[in-house]
Amino acid sequence: MIAAVMVILAVSVFSIGAVGRIVNGGETTVVRGQAFAVGEQSTRSRSGAVTLDDLAANKLVAEGAPAPRVDCPLPAVDTTEPGLLAFYQAALTCLNATWQPVLVARGLPFTVPRVTVTEWSSARCGFTPDEDEALAFYCPGDRMIAMPRDRMVRTADDNAGYHLAVLAHEYGHHLQLLSGLLEDAALLEADLDEAGAAEVSRRAELQANCLAGVFLAAAALTPELVDDADSSFADTISSDSHGSAKNQVHWAAAGKQTTAPAACDTWSAPDHEVD
Repeated sequence: MIAAVMVILAVSVFSIGAVGRIVNGGETTVVRGQAFAVGEQSTRSRSGAVTLDDLAANKLVAEGAPAPRVDCPLPAVDTTEPGLLAFYQAALTCLNATWQPVLVARGLPFTVPRVTVTEWSSARCGFTPDEDEALAFYCPGDRMIAMPRDRMVRTADDNAGYHLAVLAHEYGHHLQLLSGLLEDAALLEADLDEAGAAEVSRRAELQANCLAGVFLAAAALTPELVDDADSSFADTISSDSHGSAKNQVHWAAAGKQTTAPAACDTWSAPDHEVD
């Protein structure tokens, strides 16, 4: 769920289902991982209750200029800690160049997130999810994308497309924070029962997949890298809070078919597209 309380901290939680494969002694084991966005609950006040219509009307997914075409030179994936961090930082440069003009054109603020490859935690997030709960996660309070090196290498090895897809999804949570979607979704979920809250979580997570797809369409990447990124979206499982495997792939493809963020309005999508 998006809203949760950890110790004395109010924490917002988004999670997606992902499937990792660990190869050990020639045998492949399928394991479940997740990517979280964790952080402080909204302190922004609104008049009246937040609705799905409010989220659908957010400027991030309004009609407007598409994401620009961006050159994206990336190094090969070196799975050492410094090498992996260098890959992520190069990818962040591409993500920033793609999304900054989109947000500015829509009158939204833009800040650059940070990325870490360590097992990292923060008082603003309250906890570091265990590996069986999270592959990667985003902390809005610190505007930090955590891509723990050991977890990522066990799941993605040196597959650049897989690493890039996970990072682009987590960056999608950063965009949701900057646009106010993350806060409003947490406020909406707080007013709903368990089933309604799970639906909000699915819509948020599927939107992050779609925003990742927009980036893959906008960035000048090799066809092989894009194919590997596509495969990573298909390498998933169905979850009540994250969406069906079919819809996780559907929304990533919807974003990739266009560089227009308006394609990522999961908030007004029919139920069968966000189940």
